Order: sequence, then structure tokens, then C-alpha cells
Amino acid sequence: MCHPGPVSVAVALLPLRNDDWSVSIGSLAEWATVLVAFLALLAAVASAIYSRNQARSARRTFEADAKVRAEAQARKVYSVAVGKLLRRAGSRLRYKHSIVAAPDVLGRDGRLKVDALLFRFAIYNNSDEVIGPVAFWAEDHNADEDLFEGPPFRTDPTTLLPRERKEVAAVVPLPDGWRKAGWRPEEHLLGLQPSIEFADSVGQPWRRVAAGPIERLSHPPGDDPP
Repeated sequence: MCHPGPVSVAVALLPLRNDDWSVSIGSLAEWATVLVAFLALLAAVASAIYSRNQARSARRTFEADAKVRAEAQARKVYSVAVGKLLRRAGSRLRYKHSIVAAPDVLGRDGRLKVDALLFRFAIYNNSDEVIGPVAFWAEDHNADEDLFEGPPFRTDPTTLLPRERKEVAAVVPLPDGWRKAGWRPEEHLLGLQPSIEFADSVGQPWRRVAAGPIERLSHPPGDDPP
């Protein structure tokens, strides 16, 4: 019986070459370097965007705070009606504050040339800063135009010191024969509305009717809008 001899298996060991790999050790290091650089770039861009957003947020916060502070000061400046008095022609007005009246209504001696209503107003600066210039005027939008056709009663610009109160009076002439005609001033002159335009402590001009809402202006106080 024949036994088979030992079988010899020849295994050929072939040398491995770098280009047989899809990625070599050298290229891995290069890719890692590129990845690190890319991540660093992303981090820098993210940091720049974050810093820019923070700066914008801080600027908006500062502007909002400045606006609140400015409006807070402007809200402390207002005007109100104090009262009104009927005065007959020939009577002398004894008033220590400013009086606004047309030359044909009030003489230089302080005597009225016609029957008139004396409206008294007060302007308040309850802020801790100097306010000015302050332009004041009063007009009655509800007046009967057939009986009363007068321009707004304006004063010269003035300045209000901190916590100061100033009074001003507007003399409104009554039409001739108003008594015989049974004309009642309170039915036609429903009350003059005081209005002020003023610059705050940083020069920003504002407008306010009586104690109503404040309005930011783009022109100096007392000037006509551009």
C-alpha cells in the first residue's frame, strides 16, 4: 500500500507597497492637519460672529437705555391750564408773569381795550436738568371760527431751571356785542390747549400738548417743520 508523501505547500510572500493602501500613513497626517486647521477656522468664524452679535446687542441696549433716559427727562416737562378770568375793557391786568396778547387787545399801560378772557397756564420742569429753549403757545381747536379767529398765542422762547415752574397768560378778545347777542364764552371757547416745544439737556427737541404724550422733533423748538 502506497502512502502518499508529504505535500509541500509553497507560499509566496510578496512585499507590500504603500500605494496598495487607499490612504497611507503620510496622507492621514496631512488630512489630520487640514481638519485641525478647518476646525480652527470654524472656531474663529464662530467667535467673530458671536463677538459681533454681542457688540450689536450691547449697542442696542445702550441706545435703548439712552432713549429711555431721554424720554424719562422729557416726560417731566409739561404744561397745564391753571384757570381763566373774564375781564372787561378798561380794566388793568396785574399779572407778574408773562402775558401774551395782541397790541389791539392790551395797551402798553396794561389796560384792556376790549372785553377779554384771561387764560393762565403753568409750565413745569420737574427734571434735575436745565431745559431750554422752551417755546409755548396756546390755541383752541374747538373755537367757533365765526366768533373767534385768532392766531396761536405764542411766547418768546425761555429756559426752565431744574424743578422750576413758570406761568404765562393768554388774553383772548371777545367779539363786539357778545353780551347783547347772548353769546357765552364757555360755549365757544371750550378751553385753550397749552403746547410746548423744548430742547432737553442734550439738545434733543420735543413737543408736548398739555400733559399728553411726548413727540420727538427734527427741528428746533418753536421753528416750523422743514
